[in-house]
Amino acid sequence: MIALSLAVFVTIILSGLLTGCGLSPEEKARIQREAEERGRQLYLTNGCAVCHGKEGRGDGLNAARYYPPPTNFYDPANYRQGPSRGAMMRTIKNGVPREGTAMAGFDHLTDIELRDLAIYLESLQAAGQQSPNKENAP
Repeated sequence: MIALSLAVFVTIILSGLLTGCGLSPEEKARIQREAEERGRQLYLTNGCAVCHGKEGRGDGLNAARYYPPPTNFYDPANYRQGPSRGAMMRTIKNGVPREGTAMAGFDHLTDIELRDLAIYLESLQAAGQQSPNKENAP
């Protein structure tokens, strides 16, 4: 009973911390930038760029081999499984188990790593939405 109470207490406290309760806008922005950078590093070290391209435009070295082509992360309309953070995390973890795609799952990543990677991809979406010419998004 004590262990269950402690687990509930810790969950409540962590939930508050993770939602940014009481953080200044500057602190929230710093935490966001750090998550994006961790996600970018995961993107590069896990081979995502081989298919999706170094900048996430779907133009990696192996991109021409696949149909449908790898996702261009700057345009949410290209996200076959949906552009939400949860959909991206599921897609990264499980892959796309349909015929005609080479998207393998990355089930070795932790939930935190999946979240950071999805946050990085969200930053690419945001960059694409802010650019009047999506092809030239930063």
